[in-house]
Amino acid sequence: MILFGLGISAWYLSNRILAGDRAPTPVRAQAIAAAPPVEAADPVEPLEEDSEDTATVVPPELDLAVAALGGAQDAKYMAKLQAKGYECRLNTSENGMLILIGPYPDERARSKAQQRLAAAGILATEAAR
Repeated sequence: MILFGLGISAWYLSNRILAGDRAPTPVRAQAIAAAPPVEAADPVEPLEEDSEDTATVVPPELDLAVAALGGAQDAKYMAKLQAKGYECRLNTSENGMLILIGPYPDERARSKAQQRLAAAGILATEAAR
């Protein structure tokens, strides 16, 4: 078996050595055709100020999020938060469940609430939707 492996190795190496002795076949350079010129598009006319198609930007709701465990534990925890004066609700999505605390009118109010929760030992992260 070893002799067979050595034979195949010798055959492979000899072919590789012979292939290295051959001159590579030259490749002919071909000119690349220039791309056709691109025509400028017609300018877009701006919408009128009173147009009914204008969209209004809705600011995101600023919340704080706490991990939810599910079931009766979440209900008890939310009751404790509501007793402390926090508005909260359970949010379920494809990423899991969260207890959302808020919404807050601005970043400053949300930051203050986050600091109060941290002082009470509750880790709440910022959430916007």
